[in-house]
Amino acid sequence: MADKQHSRLSVYRRDVVCHIPTPQKNVPRVDFTHIKPPNPLKVKRADGVHADMKKTAESGPRNQIGRRVRSARLRCSPQVSQDDLAGRLASRGIVIDRTAISRIENQSRYLMDYEITAIARSLKVSVAWLFGETTGPSREAR
Repeated sequence: MADKQHSRLSVYRRDVVCHIPTPQKNVPRVDFTHIKPPNPLKVKRADGVHADMKKTAESGPRNQIGRRVRSARLRCSPQVSQDDLAGRLASRGIVIDRTAISRIENQSRYLMDYEITAIARSLKVSVAWLFGETTGPSREAR
């Protein structure tokens, strides 16, 4: 059998011959070259001119309370670390890690209203003070 040329690869094992078929040449193939990727999203302004999407990295601060959060955290006696604040928030059911608190303090993270309330209660300051509406960080009883 070794002298015969086969169109298939043969594997010999003792007395059993297994034939592994070679790929067929005339099998139709699916061609996906006609499918084009979608165009990037364009926003059409009222005047009919297309504008690119808003780039938030170039916009201003994403929250108003970041500096006050850092100030309140460092005014506590003893000072509260970002990890400690994350733990206090976790005990209130708010999952914010240390890096997120850093981003809040650097004003590069948006905040939800319930997060602001939990931060104010954890640091024992009023929400109004965090927003700069009062002068002194009045302590809450909660």
